[in-house]
Amino acid sequence: MQERTVGVSMMYVSAFLLSLSPAALWADWQYTRWGMKPEEVIQASGKIAIVEPNTTAHSTETATALLTAPYTTGRFNFDVKFLFNKKTSLLARVYLSLLDPNLCAELHGALYSRYGKPESQNSAIMESSNWRDVQNNNGIALIKIGNRSCSVQYWPLIDKEKSGL
Repeated sequence: MQERTVGVSMMYVSAFLLSLSPAALWADWQYTRWGMKPEEVIQASGKIAIVEPNTTAHSTETATALLTAPYTTGRFNFDVKFLFNKKTSLLARVYLSLLDPNLCAELHGALYSRYGKPESQNSAIMESSNWRDVQNNNGIALIKIGNRSCSVQYWPLIDKEKSGL
């Protein structure tokens, strides 16, 4: 009986430790999967994700921010933008803006603990660190602009639309 209690306790400890990790620990990003439609992301979020009122704020040349949601993990609170491919309307990138930029160094440390040493880093006006999580098909970037802004971005390393070169 004691072995079972220890096993169950370890399971809860492991689940708790995973909940303290930053953002994407598993393939894709949290409750989403690359290639989802906006309606699927809303459902997967438990209807926490809502339509983004300012679609141009975090959009890129190829993707538009169509949905937004709050997200908290450990001490980190984020405003999340879900970017969808402009041609296919499928989930292509997740952008997390840290609400308290003063925690950026701690967030970097948490990402370092999870993914190891960044594959690339640079600092000037904008500091960035990049990781490749090949096992889960995720590219990850932490971007810090002075003390004003700190964000994490996730995207698929291999886009299902673009296999090969």
